[in-house]
Order: sequence, then C-alpha cells, then structure tokens
Amino acid sequence: MFFAKSLGLTVYSPNFYKEAVSKGIRKALKIYFLFTLLVSVISSFYFIFSFGQDLIRLPQNIKNFPEIIIDKQGLFIDSEDMPIVFVKQDKYFALDTTANLDEIPSDYREGVLLTKEYMLIRSRDEIEDISISYEDLLRELEIERIKINQELFVSLIQKFGILILIASPIFIFVFNFFIRLIPILGITLIGTFIFTVMKKEHSFRQSLIISLYASIPVFYLTFFLRIFADYLFIYSGFRISTLCCFMPLFIGFLKWMLFWSIGAYGVKSFS
Repeated sequence: MFFAKSLGLTVYSPNFYKEAVSKGIRKALKIYFLFTLLVSVISSFYFIFSFGQDLIRLPQNIKNFPEIIIDKQGLFIDSEDMPIVFVKQDKYFALDTTANLDEIPSDYREGVLLTKEYMLIRSRDEIEDISISYEDLLRELEIERIKINQELFVSLIQKFGILILIASPIFIFVFNFFIRLIPILGITLIGTFIFTVMKKEHSFRQSLIISLYASIPVFYLTFFLRIFADYLFIYSGFRISTLCCFMPLFIGFLKWMLFWSIGAYGVKSFS
C-alpha cells in the first residue's frame, strides 16, 4: 500500500519521491489527508485521556476557592490574599484585583489571568495571549452579572471541558490539516523557484507534490524536537527561542528544506 510506504520512505528515499511525483497531485493530497487523519486520531486519544483526567481531578486540585463576582464595574473577589495563584506543571491560573499582575508569566504555555478589568487567556495553539474585557464577556453571554463560588466554578469547568472533549477530534483534524498547509505552500514556492532555475518542466506541480510528502518526515522531526525542547525546558528552564526570536523559524525552514531536497534530488536524478 502506497500510504504505508509513504510513512517510512519519505524520510530517506529519493526514489520514493520520484515515484510519488509520477502518481500526481491527487494522490499526494490523498496521502496528506490520510496522514493528517491518522495523526489527528492519535492526538485526539491523547488529549481526551490527559484532559479527561484533569477534569476528574479538578475538585481535588482546587481548594479554598474564593467567591467571585463579575459585573460591568469589573471583578470582585471575596478574599484579602492577592494575588491568588494556582499552578500545575506548565498551566497557570491567577486572580488579582490589585493590578500587581498584568500578564501571564512566560514560563507557562497555558494559563488564565483574571484582573480587575479583563481576563487574559493563553493557549499553546495561539501565537499571542487573548484579552477579553468583562463588559464584552457579559454582552456576549447576554447577562448582567456572574457570581462564581468553588462548587459552581468546578461544575462550569467540567461541563465546558466535556464540550471541549466532544468537539476536540474535529478541531484537532481541521487545525492539523490547515496549519501545515502554510509551510507547505511556502516551501512549494521556494522549490518552484529552484526548479525554474534548473529549467525543469512543471516546476510548481513537482515542488507541491514533494512538499506534501515531505510534510510527513517534517512532522516526525518536529515531534521529536518538541519532546527534546520540553525536556530541556523542564530540567534547565532554557527555551531554544531565547537564543533568537527567529530561531524557531530558522529551524523550521531547515527541516522543510532537508526533506524537500531529498525529494528534489530524486526527481532530478531519475528524470
């Protein structure tokens, strides 16, 4: 089965890329779809298992939660201890009405900060933190006031979490499918220029097919590099991106060009 071959041979075989180009764009798109589906199914199982455990353990992890009131005037908390911070691994949650906290620390990949006037949300899938004013939140919910205690807070989070679990497979697949198309198109254009200089026919078509198949080993390498980066951060607090703000982009470009070059070599050698 050609799909099974693509899972391994795209890593090192120029001859495979030559065969892949001969099968055309439709076959390449089909393989890309199947691989994205496979990755999304595995990712969904992992997310549902890990996030589901967090939801089950939520009542034990949240203790002494203060009463919270949100209205158009802002956030009011029945507690004199400020800020109130909950931390678990790389997740961060804090409440502060004193203006001492105005951002989520950079050490955390996910988090929520409730200030006097707005809430700040960080997700590992978003480039920047999302800021939402309470006035906008109440307007969207079409209510005048929110009152939250510990029991209600846990109940709301768990109900919202169940909705996330149900919808997560679809969102994970859509995200994986489209987010990887961005670098694929970028590398395709670079490859088209290279093939044009080499005076090859159908340069865009060949470059696109190579890029679609190259996305498979690029995913492998990205996965292992992410594990290494997490290990490095957990044990040393060091982030690769601290070397230079463009370092992740540079590493990403090298990954794509490495496997695209294997494909291009195959097409050139056997043409």
